Amino acid sequence: MGLFKKKKKEIKEELTTEMHAEFEIDEETKIKHKAWRIWDMNKIDPFTDEEIKRQCASFGITYEQLMKYKP
Repeated sequence: MGLFKKKKKEIKEELTTEMHAEFEIDEETKIKHKAWRIWDMNKIDPFTDEEIKRQCASFGITYEQLMKYKP
């Protein structure tokens, strides 16, 4: 055995499942963020109704969900 031999330490997982949950957001908040993004883009270059519906589809939300967060 050498003088400089390192002891093996058991490494504990730093982020437990409980800690990971702190970084997650609920589904309604995800929808809200997507809707805000669409409305934000709409300020720069206003969309037609058809374009808004296409944006909803591309973001994975419904038109009704978007309208819930209309500014």
